[in-house]
Amino acid sequence: FQEAGLAAAAGTNLLDYNTHEPFFEIAWKASDLLIGRVGYDLALKQFSDQYIVTETGGFSGGKRSDQVHQATLSGTVAPEGLQASVGYTFQWYKSTQNAFDAGRTLYTPAYYDFQEHRVTPSLSLGLGREGRTFSLWSEMAFRKYTERLSQDSTGAYKAGEKLSQTTNTVGTTLRWPVVRHVAGVLQGSWRNASANTKYEKTYTYNYDAVTWFMGVEWEL
Repeated sequence: FQEAGLAAAAGTNLLDYNTHEPFFEIAWKASDLLIGRVGYDLALKQFSDQYIVTETGGFSGGKRSDQVHQATLSGTVAPEGLQASVGYTFQWYKSTQNAFDAGRTLYTPAYYDFQEHRVTPSLSLGLGREGRTFSLWSEMAFRKYTERLSQDSTGAYKAGEKLSQTTNTVGTTLRWPVVRHVAGVLQGSWRNASANTKYEKTYTYNYDAVTWFMGVEWEL
């Protein structure tokens, strides 16, 4: 009965939220070949039915709210038949939600807070006059949680060692015209993720993933 009461106190529709997302982007032509861009995005998430975890493992009357700050900087070089670009993104995720591990009686404030750095180079080539294009891209990301501790394979916490994760992704895309305004698309990617935590009972931090997609693209 106590566990049922705690579950009810947590809320019912835990993942439902509303978002307001102001943003801006500035682009400028630095030369005949180089285009620069800088942008900032702010997402304000208000969870409608997720109550905040307290230090004792209960729930307060307040509801979870998150802020996602994201700043981007990129440059693109586009000579005839070729486009090369590189971008950098910094994301700062802040949340009012905490966590309580009842099995180990550990309270973690700001459980979802992290800072992440991403670098994304890409290259796109035109293949002949028929409009075919071939793209190759990658993403290197490093995420550091500000309060969440890493754990060993048994679930024991590593005192003072905050959880961090590195992901490396490479992908390729082939596009070819089918009829006017319609193109075929073949896309594939591979991702490797590794973290300084080994306990993955509730969430997977270390993995490899391969995805393939084939479809059509319609341009107005």
